[in-house]
Amino acid sequence: RRGKPAVRQPPSREQPALSPKAEQHSGAQGTKKFFIIIISAILLIGRKNSRDTLSQGDILGTWIVYGEDGKAYPTNDCFMMNFNPNFTEDYAVRVQTTPIDNAVWRESIGETKYSIEGDIISFSRSDLTLKVSATAYWAYETDGTINQFLVYKELEHIESGVDLNFGRTFVARRPKFSFKNEIIGLWEGLCITEGEDPTPHRWEYFTDGTYKYYTKNPTNNEWEVKSDNNGKYYLYGELMVTTWVNDYISGLEGDMCELWEISMNDRSSIMLTATRQNSKKIQFSMTKVQ
Repeated sequence: RRGKPAVRQPPSREQPALSPKAEQHSGAQGTKKFFIIIISAILLIGRKNSRDTLSQGDILGTWIVYGEDGKAYPTNDCFMMNFNPNFTEDYAVRVQTTPIDNAVWRESIGETKYSIEGDIISFSRSDLTLKVSATAYWAYETDGTINQFLVYKELEHIESGVDLNFGRTFVARRPKFSFKNEIIGLWEGLCITEGEDPTPHRWEYFTDGTYKYYTKNPTNNEWEVKSDNNGKYYLYGELMVTTWVNDYISGLEGDMCELWEISMNDRSSIMLTATRQNSKKIQFSMTKVQ
């Protein structure tokens, strides 16, 4: 539950996700840079909470887990956890459903309870017992903004009667920006990674968390909507999750899911970045159409 999915998905071009911000921000710094900041926060300029114990206020809200045991995850392996004021926890992770590339995004909303004692966070559910030792850190960026990190180590982890405690140490970062409003609308973009398909595509994002995917008909040069896409998106700060059915580029049928980090320069352009299999970096450049 707390670790990365066992199988990683190579890049698919069918489905990036977009989002901008009202002012110039680099929302997605890239996981490698995050880990450099984390090391600085913990070893150099970071500062532990002034108390020796955690309070609920230290952990409330959304966190994105970017890696474990000193290694950054491929973007698809990142996962989300959210601590609610009523001492319940939300959790979401990409789960691969076939040995090929099929995957779904699974959310658990409020099903897990948590408690805090000293620096120990305990999680409980009918099929889960999990205890971790956690420390909150912060570090300033050069632009004056603050990065907040939660570093936690497994002490006990039993799930469905199976001991899953490997003593792993995880690093989570609190999102700094929200792209909820700016993403809405129609966007056109293409993959700018060398060796990838540079064909332009369009994505139209709606306020209900769904989106439409368009391709251009080479015969009449008209944009056509993919009727069986069933596209949905989920936003967690600078991390966006996109799901759809039946990949247009690869021809693979079934459920699909990809994760992207978002950055932007203005309201009309964004960059989507992800590290995929074999550490390959994939980037989409997107421009707002309307």
